[in-house]
Amino acid sequence: MSIVFSGAYTLARATDAESGLPRIYHHNLVAFDTITAEQETTANPATNLANSDTSLSWKSGSTASQKLTVLFDYTDPIDYVAFARHNFADGGASITSIEILDPGGDPDTPGDWTEVVGANVLADNLATVFQFTATVANGLRITLNPGTVAPEAAVMYCGTSLPLTYGLPVGHMPIKYARQSRGFGATAESGDRLGYVELGATLSGNIVQKDLDPVWYRENLKDIGMEGKRSTFFFAWDPENYPDEVAYCWTTNNPIPIINRVTGEIDITFEVDGLAI
Repeated sequence: MSIVFSGAYTLARATDAESGLPRIYHHNLVAFDTITAEQETTANPATNLANSDTSLSWKSGSTASQKLTVLFDYTDPIDYVAFARHNFADGGASITSIEILDPGGDPDTPGDWTEVVGANVLADNLATVFQFTATVANGLRITLNPGTVAPEAAVMYCGTSLPLTYGLPVGHMPIKYARQSRGFGATAESGDRLGYVELGATLSGNIVQKDLDPVWYRENLKDIGMEGKRSTFFFAWDPENYPDEVAYCWTTNNPIPIINRVTGEIDITFEVDGLAI
């Protein structure tokens, strides 16, 4: 699980007051009618990437160099693209580049695309966020060089990330390390361990925010809270210092904002599970 920062973003965040704050990657421009792939199988098309479920996936079926493209009509800056349940670290694969389409640009004109993230080789297949300097664009494309294994992924997000206004309270456990296993084990009458069979696992944790400005909450976090158990997003608890501690999450409670009647400030807790691989 990691955040890959572009060089330009790394320089900009050195003086960015938001750089060390928790960040939610919830806004998503990847939709059934915006995503296309140069390579896809009939059973696993690129439109599966627009589904928040990780049980469905896009499968390329090819080891040729290929592009995933998202085209959209959006007037605010975008600053990230993210993937969950992918295999981009397998078979000597690399991500050659990530580019954005200039506003009003022609997707078929090479000069209308601008690179925002250079070549990368991922260390693992855990949830990955590529963060770049916020820029207005009408599209994003990622070029994959698969190596010996045809690429696949279950979830793709692209949009504008949300830095929270406060850090997390003392006692927060990074969700990467909060793995909850489901299975069964046995112990012999002699007391010897006979093993454990894992049937499945998730990551489990929470996102606690206190004393939020009421205007900021209503403009930025309210809609995520109102989605309740339908809400899915990528989450980085401290992207500045721990960029490898990222998870693809879904809310397991119905977050209720608690309002201070004197100040109007808001406390809210998101209970979340995350994808464990």
